Parts: sequence; structure tokens; C-alpha cells
Amino acid sequence: LMLVKSKIYYVLIFITLVISSCKIQQENKLNDYLSLTKIDTQQHQTLVIIPFGGCSSCVGTAFKFLELNHSDSSILYVISNVTDPRAMRLRFREFSNAENLIIDSSPYFIKSGLNRMYPLICYLDEKGIDIREANPRNQIQWELLAKTNKLDWP
Repeated sequence: LMLVKSKIYYVLIFITLVISSCKIQQENKLNDYLSLTKIDTQQHQTLVIIPFGGCSSCVGTAFKFLELNHSDSSILYVISNVTDPRAMRLRFREFSNAENLIIDSSPYFIKSGLNRMYPLICYLDEKGIDIREANPRNQIQWELLAKTNKLDWP
């Protein structure tokens, strides 16, 4: 019985280390991107990264959130992997020049592996970055973001 408990303990420690290592790696990649692009995150509480060409329903949900809440300056939106920035600006024409919207055509996110398929909601504070993926099984992230910031969400 002691041997079984000991094995379970070591397996749990291993899983915890793997998960925290992946999270740190993701944070480092995001910090690298923010440094490369000289994005000032001091004026934003949340960074929403929307991978253009990713999961269509997830990206559609993220675009809907952006359209409803683009005026909240505490959220910085980055649409990544954009192949035609001009077409994207036309799509969001009424707020395409907003200070809190970046249409990024650099290949950084694809090359880094940081964000290929699903939108990322990144909460920024003095402790670091809390990165949450808004995948099909985790769409509640949009509700949490809306509730936290007192925003519109159906």
C-alpha cells in the first residue's frame, strides 16, 4: 500500500512539472512576441489573441466578442497570422484603427507554435500572464472575460 501511494505521489509531481513547464514556455513565447512587436501591455488588463485561419467556430466566437466589446480599452486584441491585412481592416472597418486592435501579418505565432488553432485569452498583471485557451470545450472563457470586465456577451 505504501509503494502504491509513493508511485501515485511521484506521478502527480511529474504531471505538475510537465504542466508548469509548458505554461512557462508559453509565457516566454508570448513575452518574446510582446518585446519584438513593442506592444505596451501596461495599459491593458487582458490580451486576446485571435489566430486568423484557426478553428473556424472558435475564431468566429472571438470575432463576435471583439465586435461587441471593441470599445473596452482594457482589452488588447491581436488578430494573428493575417495574410491580407487590408481585407481584415475592411472586415472591421468601423473600428479597424482602434488603439486596442492589432492586425498582425508576421509569421511569429505559426513559427513559435504559440497559437495556431484557438484564441488565447491572456490576463496580465504584476505576477505574470495567465494564459487560457478558448477551444471548443472551453468556450466558457468568453463568459468569464465578459463577466470580469462587465462587458456584453450573449
